Amino acid sequence: MIFESPCLLKTKTDRYKMHWCLLTGNELYCYRQREDIEKGEQHRVMHSLIGTFIKEMPPEISQSEGCNLFPVKIVLPPNKSRLLYFKNESIQLEWIKHLKNTIGHTNMFDFYDFKDDLGKGQFGLVKLAQHK
Repeated sequence: MIFESPCLLKTKTDRYKMHWCLLTGNELYCYRQREDIEKGEQHRVMHSLIGTFIKEMPPEISQSEGCNLFPVKIVLPPNKSRLLYFKNESIQLEWIKHLKNTIGHTNMFDFYDFKDDLGKGQFGLVKLAQHK
């Protein structure tokens, strides 16, 4: 499966940079621009989606972009995540659909509402969860 579109990634200074995201197989690649793929340029970001979860996020108001952005959170166990931002909701929903299909719909956020942190250990984080 291949799906691709422009997206925004947040920088350390809370600004957004346009990238081109490519979903192929179980891997997500982010390039500076679409032409980098054709030129054989190295990707800027790569994530294997095996064992990941997708979390739908509410729109965020971006002062630097001057518009609402629609994020998708890819949760990389145990304690990391990557946020992809899109300029319109229809592209966000398309990405959610394709990402969920790629990971086999094994999304714990579809089944549980996560509440408080109960504790943190060397190998993980324990959260209070309620089955939906």
